Amino acid sequence: WTRILTPLTGTYIYAFAAVLAVYLLGIVIGSWVYGRLNAQTSAARYIFPVSQLGLGLSVLTAILFTRPGVPIDRIAVFTFFLSLGTIFMGISFPAALALLRDVGRHGRAVGAAYAYNTLGSIAGTILASFVFIPRYGSLQSTLALSGPTFLLAGLWFFVLRNRSFQSRSWRIFATVPIVAFLFVTW
Repeated sequence: WTRILTPLTGTYIYAFAAVLAVYLLGIVIGSWVYGRLNAQTSAARYIFPVSQLGLGLSVLTAILFTRPGVPIDRIAVFTFFLSLGTIFMGISFPAALALLRDVGRHGRAVGAAYAYNTLGSIAGTILASFVFIPRYGSLQSTLALSGPTFLLAGLWFFVLRNRSFQSRSWRIFATVPIVAFLFVTW
C-alpha cells in the first residue's frame, strides 16, 4: 500500500504515515465493533471465524480492484480495502482472546497472545519483505498468505458447530492454529 501511495503523496514518509494511520484506525474501529457485537449477539463465539472469513474476503477483493487497468481511484481503493481489512483484524484479536479465555488460565492466554502477536508482526514483516515478495511477487504472496485466514475460519466453524468437538482438548487443538496464525501473519 505504501508503494501505491508514494507517487501520489510525493514522498515515502507521507505514504507510510497514511498507511499506518489507516491501519491503526481500522484496528481501533474493529475492536469497538467487537465490543458492540459481543454484547448484542447470542452467537458471540462465531465472531472470530466470521472476522477471519471477512479478512480473507477483503484481501481477495482488494486484489481484484487493484489490478492494473481497473479504472478506479487508487486512494479510494487503498482507503476502503485497507480499512476494511484492518477492521476485521481489530475484531479478530479480541474475539480470539475470548476463545482462548474458554481454554482456561485466562491471564496466561492473554499474555501469550499479545507476545505471539508482537512476534508475529515482526516475523510477518520480515518474511513478507525479504522472502515472499522478492521470491513470488506481491500478488502471489498476498494470495498465499490470505489462505490461512480461510483455513482458520473453517476450522473454528467446524469446532464450534459440532458439539462432540467442543471439549477442552478440541478447543486447545483449535487454539494452536490461532496462536500460530498470530505468530506468523500479524
